Amino acid sequence: MSTNTLETAYVNGQVIDASHVNELTQSLLGSVVGRNTSGVATTGQSLGTAALPWGNIYATGLILNGSSVDVSTIVSPANRVVSGKVRSTSNLPQFIAPAGSGNGASFTVEGATTNLVYVVNGTSVTMSSDVVKSSLTTAPSSNNTCLVNDTSMSNDKYAGEDNEGITVDAMGSEITALIGQVAAFKIGTSEIMLAYVKSATRLENVYRGFFMDDSGDPIVRENLSNNDTITLMSLAWVFAEDNGTTVDVTYTTPVYNYSAPSSPSTGDYWYDISNATWKRYNGVSFEVIDRTLIGMAVLDDTDCIAARSIDTYAQFSDLNSINLQRQSAEIIESEDDNNVVNVYGVEISQRFDKLEWNITTDLASGLTEANSTVYYLYITDEGERVIDTEKPHLREDLRGYYHPFNSWRCVGTCYNGGGGDFDGQQVENEREFKEFGNRLYNITVTDSNWTTEAALARFFKFKGVWSIDFRITGTYSSGVTTVSLAFADKFSSTQGNSPIVTYQMGSSTIYTTRSRAIGNSTGMSANVNSSATVFGVFGTAKLATKPTLINYPK
Repeated sequence: MSTNTLETAYVNGQVIDASHVNELTQSLLGSVVGRNTSGVATTGQSLGTAALPWGNIYATGLILNGSSVDVSTIVSPANRVVSGKVRSTSNLPQFIAPAGSGNGASFTVEGATTNLVYVVNGTSVTMSSDVVKSSLTTAPSSNNTCLVNDTSMSNDKYAGEDNEGITVDAMGSEITALIGQVAAFKIGTSEIMLAYVKSATRLENVYRGFFMDDSGDPIVRENLSNNDTITLMSLAWVFAEDNGTTVDVTYTTPVYNYSAPSSPSTGDYWYDISNATWKRYNGVSFEVIDRTLIGMAVLDDTDCIAARSIDTYAQFSDLNSINLQRQSAEIIESEDDNNVVNVYGVEISQRFDKLEWNITTDLASGLTEANSTVYYLYITDEGERVIDTEKPHLREDLRGYYHPFNSWRCVGTCYNGGGGDFDGQQVENEREFKEFGNRLYNITVTDSNWTTEAALARFFKFKGVWSIDFRITGTYSSGVTTVSLAFADKFSSTQGNSPIVTYQMGSSTIYTTRSRAIGNSTGMSANVNSSATVFGVFGTAKLATKPTLINYPK
């Protein structure tokens, strides 16, 4: 490395000798350092400008501010979607448009108005025009249904989610042929569900309300009950070629693995993890294919009715420092005024100011405040706060819980009580409902000297033992000095409906119990505070067996 000062200009008639050439040569030997406009070696100089950036930089390491950077965390995969058309309500990709009911078995990959940019085997590709894929394979019209086989299921919008799965029977041969595959199903009048066909009696890895229609609107969850019909759709996996003008589809679930799939069929796709490339079976062997996966399209027996574009690649992380608390009857806030959370690959950092979710100003578009309702607290990848009734999906690929049809991360839940006020005892953080399955159930309470206002619980397994984490609030008459209550979960008929635990002030079968007066500093013990008329009890109790649960707030 040389830090010599370079000549900034030569004049006409000046003799150029070896010293001038050596001066330039020395500056290029070893480590190259920046120089200012006077030719003096100076720190803080830039390589390129915003208007004239350099192209590719090939290096084996990176050091910033004296610290080595782990480049494995910033290296992008060789096959990915970079950017494209997004939803009007968020930055969730939406560049695959189904033809819609009555418009045929086709979809359009939209690249004209907003270019679709993707990378195939390390080469960036831009799709600058709309590409139509037609003559798609439609869904079968017979032997294509199964029935819900769960007597405990009634009007359930979230059945199957949170690793719960759906038990079914009477499965048609078109569905049994897909055992071991991911498939799309129709529920009710229009909902399209994504699920893994585990066996002739089980659908697992369920995603409800996951697809968009031909208008770009979400096809939301519908209620599901025992004996309801689930109808198989045709699921097309969409691949874009490196020429920017061609798309291909396969109806067999693509495989991500280090090893090639056994017994493949012609046209099957396999992502070879070892070589970071997509391969396609040509009837004899898997060969490298210059295409990458960009989404899914769903067809009924005549038309392409739904689609979901693949997420753009980003540095997704489970980073989330937010802890929530009730600030007022209408506001949930972060406990701390320094918070950081990764939302859809963007690090949102707020310093010296608490994050707030205000039900008056932050309700999702189209909603009005409702009493006795569970709300989900979201933060967008632009840092905005949103309160919504749409339950999130657990997205392991995005490292968190995310809105079913927006790029918003759910950081907690809250309960708006019967009086229209947020309940401070029912505010949960994301890490808590990860542990408890993100499912809030009603529990039935029988009581003495006590009127229940809300009784909710979550269920979890710890060290092999199933337990219930419950929160109950209510009122009692002025002058009452003792209360007792028992509560029971809604079990299947094989487990019975007897109370699973009894709570008696001062004498309890509860494993871990805490109780306190709401709005009163005196802790609850064997005797209640006769001057208070409202209090809550919460705690944890062990269960004898794994619960089969059917009732929870909708």
